Amino acid sequence: MNFSSIGFHTFTISQRLTTNEAIQLLKAFKVYEDVYIFLSNPTRIPPDADAFAQYLFSRRTRYYYIKYKNAHRGISWMITTASDSPGYMNNSPAENKPCSIKVTINPKLLAGITDYITAANESYLNVVEKNFNLEAGKISPILKDFTSYFLNRIDFCVNFELRELDINCAVDLIMKLIQKADIPNHFEEWTEYHKTSKRQKPCENSFYLKNACVNINCYGKYSQLQKKYPDNPSLKDAVAVIRFEVQIKYLKIYSVSQAMKSPDMSGFNLIHALLSDEFSQEMVTQYYYKTIRRGDYYTLKTAREKVKRFNFNVNKNDRLIEALELVNACRGIPKAQETLQGKELEDFRRSLKDLETIGINPVTIPQNWKIQHIPNLLDTYIEKIESERSKKKLEQFRQEAFEEYVRDCKKYKKSWLHPVS
Repeated sequence: MNFSSIGFHTFTISQRLTTNEAIQLLKAFKVYEDVYIFLSNPTRIPPDADAFAQYLFSRRTRYYYIKYKNAHRGISWMITTASDSPGYMNNSPAENKPCSIKVTINPKLLAGITDYITAANESYLNVVEKNFNLEAGKISPILKDFTSYFLNRIDFCVNFELRELDINCAVDLIMKLIQKADIPNHFEEWTEYHKTSKRQKPCENSFYLKNACVNINCYGKYSQLQKKYPDNPSLKDAVAVIRFEVQIKYLKIYSVSQAMKSPDMSGFNLIHALLSDEFSQEMVTQYYYKTIRRGDYYTLKTAREKVKRFNFNVNKNDRLIEALELVNACRGIPKAQETLQGKELEDFRRSLKDLETIGINPVTIPQNWKIQHIPNLLDTYIEKIESERSKKKLEQFRQEAFEEYVRDCKKYKKSWLHPVS
């Protein structure tokens, strides 16, 4: 598969700076010709490096964003200063207050591959580290090397290219089903203000949940690129792609990294462990099944018939069908749950798990779509990957068997031409 993939698309690393280091680093970026510097509150930037630093630190600006003139470099920087920035240049006590630099990296772009769709994996980390160190060395020794940073955020993702997965359905229709998915405890749906309705509403073309530790975002990749980067070179390849993201923030990274630590940490690389293929898949599958859930999509009529074919006892049969009908009537799992409490809510949650066990997603396809069945995206992706791995192993086995056969033939021919006396 070319575009269907699981891994991560960006990650952010950071390290602490002293106030003096932050000042010197801003000067270094100012004289580095490949970048632009943006302030959190827009203002005119003096051309001279020393005047520039003096000017910035005379203002109440905390954040300084540095981006490359070539948008496809795969790296951007942000310097954060202490909150009371005025006085930094006058040897005030603020001079000792902590600052930091954060670096957001797109591994594929930093590795020289202009691809905004396919997820990166752990195989990119060595070249990312090498290229980061080369770039940091050109700017300032204050940036140090890759190993001196710690992870602040990782955006894990899985891309579903519907044509590669043999799913014959439009992206926007599947997104309508996904927007009816579950919202786990401690998450809330991201909303934005709509001028027309004059109220907060969920994002129109995505399913976006957030909490203090993790954000979950699912969207059609084409519409996202078209809106944010209309001249993106990967735009045409994104037409049939749905992306599911798990954005792990610092609090989650810290708790996971603490759990990973052991008494013997010799040779252990925490960044590589957190960006490993195994951990990427664990994060994506965990949150996908918590929200979008397992099971294929069916029409309500077909889902009812499938439940009945399992010949459950009357109580269980009725309970599962009632759960399907409630989700259908309320147009989504969250709104269905809002109508229940106590034992009714417990039974409903149990019914959702039972439906998943028999391969039915509780969200059903509207009858007027004229579509009877849509496979679960993640289940289909995993099946395809496992099928491809099996084929690869079979081809490798056949190749090894053929090579062994050729070697045996050569040995036999040699012994026939030169018999042992």
